[in-house]
Amino acid sequence: MFLSSRLPKSLLNPVRPLVAVMAIFPVIALWVFCTSQVHAAPDTKAPERVTLQLKWLHQFQFAGYYAALAKGFYRDEGLDVTIREGGADRPVIATVLKGDAHYGIGDSDLLIDRINGQPLVALAAIFQHSPYVLMSRADRQIRVPSDLVGARVMLSDGQGSIQLRAVLKREGIDPQRVNILPQTWKLEDLIEGRVDAMSAYATVEPALLRARGVAPAIMRSLDYGVDFYGDILFTTEAQAAKAPERTAAFLRATRKGWEYAFNHEQEIADLITGMKGVRQRGLTRAALLGEAMQMRPLVLPDLVEIGHSTPAGWSPSRGRWRAWAWSRRTTPWRG
Repeated sequence: MFLSSRLPKSLLNPVRPLVAVMAIFPVIALWVFCTSQVHAAPDTKAPERVTLQLKWLHQFQFAGYYAALAKGFYRDEGLDVTIREGGADRPVIATVLKGDAHYGIGDSDLLIDRINGQPLVALAAIFQHSPYVLMSRADRQIRVPSDLVGARVMLSDGQGSIQLRAVLKREGIDPQRVNILPQTWKLEDLIEGRVDAMSAYATVEPALLRARGVAPAIMRSLDYGVDFYGDILFTTEAQAAKAPERTAAFLRATRKGWEYAFNHEQEIADLITGMKGVRQRGLTRAALLGEAMQMRPLVLPDLVEIGHSTPAGWSPSRGRWRAWAWSRRTTPWRG
C-alpha cells in the first residue's frame, strides 16, 4: 500500500530556489513505487472518477493515456477516467490549480510556477527530451539564435517559452532584441509572413507545414546545450497528499498505457483518428504514425522506463537549467 508519509516534507514547504527545484521532483518517486508493487485484488467499490486535462488537442502525443482508457487499464485500477482535450483557451496549469481536473500534462515551465509559489508536483516525465522547437520557413534563413534578433517570434508563456529564454541567455543575446508576439497556434501566420518564427512541436507542426507545401527550418534548444523534460504529468500538493493510492493507481495504469501504445502504434492511431475533430484538423492515420515515429527518440521507450525522471535531471547544475536563475524572472517580455 502507498502511504502519504512517503511524500517528502520538502514538498510542502518550498523556501529556496534549490529546494523548489528538488521539490517539484519528489512525487516522481511514486512512479518507481507504484510500478514495482504487486497488484491487490480489485476492489468492489464503485470506480473513482478522475479527470485528466491535456495541454493540447487530440494527437499521438497523448497516446498512452488514450490506450490506458481504451484497454481498460484505468478501469482495472478502480478509476473512471475522463480525458479532457486541451487548447489555447484552456490553460492546463490554471485548470488543475482550480480543481477542475485532478491531473494535467505540462512542461518544464512548471518549475517556474513552482518557484513562484504555485503548489505543483511533477509525477512523471513522458518525454526525456523536450519536443519544443523554434520553427520558421526555410526561405526566411533563420538558422541560429543570432538570426532571431529583430525577428517576430510567436511564443506561448507556459508552453516551452523557458527553452528559448535559456538558449538566448546561453548565446549572450538580450531577449529585448527579439520581438515576441502572442502564440496564435495558426500555421497561416508563419506561412503568410505575419511572423518570422514560432514555437512548435517537433513531432507535429513541421510535418503539417510540409503538407502545406512549405519547407520548415528547425532550431532545437538541445543543439545549444539546453535540454528539458517534456509532457510532464503533474498534480497539486493537495491532490498528491489527499489521494496517494489513487495517484499511484493512475500512474500504474498510465505506464501500461504508454507501453501498449508504443507496441501497438497502428491500433492507437486508428483510435485517435476516430476522435472528435482529429480528421477535421487534417490529421490522418499516416500523419499520426509519423508523429509516433518522431516521438520515439524523444521519449526513448526502448531505453528508459516511460515516465522516468531524476533529481539530477531537474538540477540547476545540469545543462537543462544553466540559465535557470535568469529564467525565474517573471518580468514580461516585450511584445
